[in-house]
Amino acid sequence: MSDLLMAVAWWLVLQILSLTVLPLAFRLFRWLPDRGYAFSKAMGVLLVTYLFWLLNSLGFLHNSAGGILFAMGTVALFSLWALRSRPGGADEESLGQWARNNIRLILTAELLFAAAFGLWALVRAYYPEITATEKPMDLAFINAAARSDRFPPADPWLSGFAISYYYFGYLMTATIARLAGASGSVAFNLGLAWQFAGTLLGGFGILYNLVAASQKKRSRLARPIGFGLLGSVLVGVMGNLEGLLEVLHVNAILPARFWQWLDIQEIAAAPPALPAWPPRGGWWWWRASRVIHDRGLDGKSLGLQPIDEFPFFSFLLGDMHPHVLALPFVFVVLGLALNWWLGSWERDAGSDGRFSGWVRRFIREADPVCLVVGAVCLGALGFLNTWDFPFYLFVTVGALALAQLRARDLDSGFVVETWLLGGATAASALIAARELLRGESAGMAFAVAVVLGLLTAGVARMAQRSYRRTGRWALGLVGQMLLVGGGLMGAGILAYLPFFIGLRSQAGGLLPNLINPTRLPQFLVMFGPFIFILLAWLMGRMRHTRVSLGTFFGVTGGLLVLLLLMAAAFGVVAVFTPEAQRVLGQVAEQSGGAAAALRRALAIRVANPWTALLLLAMIGSVAVLWKSRFSAAGRTRESPAAAPGAAPSVVPFVLLLVLTAALLTLAPEFVYLKDNFGARMNTVFKFYYQAWILFAVAAGYALYDLLQRPGLTRWAVAVGATLLISSGLAYPALSILTRTRGFSGETGLDGMAYMADSHPADHAAIRWLQDNVAGTPVILEAVGGQYSWGGRISAHTGLPTVLGWAGHELQWRGSTAEPGIREPDVETLYTSRLWPQTQELLDKYGIEYVIVGPLEVNTYGQMAAIKFDRALETVFQADGVTIYQWNSQ
Repeated sequence: MSDLLMAVAWWLVLQILSLTVLPLAFRLFRWLPDRGYAFSKAMGVLLVTYLFWLLNSLGFLHNSAGGILFAMGTVALFSLWALRSRPGGADEESLGQWARNNIRLILTAELLFAAAFGLWALVRAYYPEITATEKPMDLAFINAAARSDRFPPADPWLSGFAISYYYFGYLMTATIARLAGASGSVAFNLGLAWQFAGTLLGGFGILYNLVAASQKKRSRLARPIGFGLLGSVLVGVMGNLEGLLEVLHVNAILPARFWQWLDIQEIAAAPPALPAWPPRGGWWWWRASRVIHDRGLDGKSLGLQPIDEFPFFSFLLGDMHPHVLALPFVFVVLGLALNWWLGSWERDAGSDGRFSGWVRRFIREADPVCLVVGAVCLGALGFLNTWDFPFYLFVTVGALALAQLRARDLDSGFVVETWLLGGATAASALIAARELLRGESAGMAFAVAVVLGLLTAGVARMAQRSYRRTGRWALGLVGQMLLVGGGLMGAGILAYLPFFIGLRSQAGGLLPNLINPTRLPQFLVMFGPFIFILLAWLMGRMRHTRVSLGTFFGVTGGLLVLLLLMAAAFGVVAVFTPEAQRVLGQVAEQSGGAAAALRRALAIRVANPWTALLLLAMIGSVAVLWKSRFSAAGRTRESPAAAPGAAPSVVPFVLLLVLTAALLTLAPEFVYLKDNFGARMNTVFKFYYQAWILFAVAAGYALYDLLQRPGLTRWAVAVGATLLISSGLAYPALSILTRTRGFSGETGLDGMAYMADSHPADHAAIRWLQDNVAGTPVILEAVGGQYSWGGRISAHTGLPTVLGWAGHELQWRGSTAEPGIREPDVETLYTSRLWPQTQELLDKYGIEYVIVGPLEVNTYGQMAAIKFDRALETVFQADGVTIYQWNSQ
């Protein structure tokens, strides 16, 4: 099948999956203007793959096209039933009527998706090679998911073990590939095209719904559609400002001292004497993911620098990692949160004024079908990219909390008491996840879950009694939201329990970030366009609501004091942990003693407080705007009863996105998660990545709101926003040309086709194994270091090898001795002259196929070829590679 036909087949599969769940989405997102249409493609992939995975994990389905079709048919029948039994019945607009009334929206969404899918398939066709960085790892997981009969799939780089990683996105790619008839090496590139298109469609959907919900006349679609398209650009196309800086640097437009002050590696040096594009051998675009420059107490660069990827960089790089695979699905969850917020405007009528009544009413009005499907969608983030789960749980529960706050007066304890919910939910998630990930048994995890459930119920009961006795509604609110948040978290974990029980991780708690505050100029290089737009919006909103500067500075100052107290308390507690003592010892050793280290660390903090202060100011702005909106007067102004026909306000929801993003970017200023890297590199990466999504969505709506201002303000905002967004668009415009070599050269979507020229022996062997070997028999091949050619046969076939990239196995599993045991055994298998010793190891690992190719000979010598020639059956030999078969029977 040609590349074009394969791309069309992939697109058709996505369309069918979308139609499968469209009736269900119409019911689930019934308070959104687009009724979930923009999220239906991602939702279709998610629900069909989920049911297929669950039934396979429980032993009811085989990993086959028939199993997938059964899951698809079941979801389709459930979706049709859900639509027929939806609340509202015949009085509600039908799906057909809605489609006829929103044909422009549907056509725009479909054209956007098709154009984005086709564009990125074309871009990938100019550099389809699955090589370098961690692409072989991603391909190995896709092929393993396609080949394994039962889930979790067999680990392709550690035979005898299941994958210990969040593999749901790889399984989704393998599922679509099986339906489309694509091989793993083609599915890799078409999967990236689908992720790109799904991300742009998700960004379109969330901005469209925010703007359309804000308008009184929803028939005027031009404005919501236009801002929806802007949302696509901000979320998935725009880059950070490093691309513009590269142009300025290579052309020596700014003096050398500016670049030294900015201190971004590789462009910190003086500009070149003569302009040359592209700089640094064509890899200039990589620097955009490393604009944060951390230094030690001695002023020297640290070995592991923070990663600050953003979506377009990820697509350009082409590593199909979980944070990329999860992107279309975070918009499904954001859409659900917005949907429930907008639904609160209709649920206000009939409230009995009691919190228990509100919970019952929410469950009844949301209806069980929507709650179950919502929990499956939210829980999927834990399976797709576990880091995302607590972040978007926070947004979802926050939206529900805001929905309740709309109906009640707000006292001075709002900020502290309400957001105790976030802290309690996060703490519960961390404790439960830790017990699951530590991995001795599932029993402890269940015990912890039961204890947490009892404590949550106890807190809620006490809160209800407090409300009844004293009328302190905020305390009652916290208890009820703990129930809702804990319920959503528990349901999400329960829906994917087979995955969580078997997962192992390197994560191991929090450590203090002592000496690496992010410099404000580098932070603005990363998020500058979003920050400037949001600051203008927040200040305008405070002026519009007549918030005094005294109130703003009082709240922000209080938050600063609270932050310092929390940091001090955490530091005191952390001192007594062995890991923190090790870090502190290293810092003291670098500076000639603990006292000198402390003085130097304080000096660094005092000199660079600006990023933290900026984020605290944004958080303070959100707090005072909520305070103003949820006061009695604010509720009167926005009450539907007071203004019949008025559109519901989405401003509090957008403020929630700003708050979440600000908290995500503030956290790495003071703490980082302990992992194998021993630095904040990965924490900045994971937190900033989701902050980009939230900042982008919030900035898109903020721009819409600012452009509603009359006169000169509108023009000033339009000009400023155009300049900021254009600055961010310099990166994708230039980097695509660099990566595709100006769209020149041969094209193709097969990611392993290049091997026919560069590694013909391995290419031939891989093709033979793909065509002739079924199931998951164990193979033996050379062990390589990380990012090496080692593990190439297992990566391209999905067949488990004894050991692939040992360092990555340690990252996925945490502390384990298995790679250290296996690497010398593999060497012995290839080098030992003693056949009994070799046979014993062949049987120990259940090896059925032995690979001896150029890599094995160069790594271990000629002994392997001589030994296996004599003792094993040759099943394939060509171009310098031999495959032997061993039958222990």
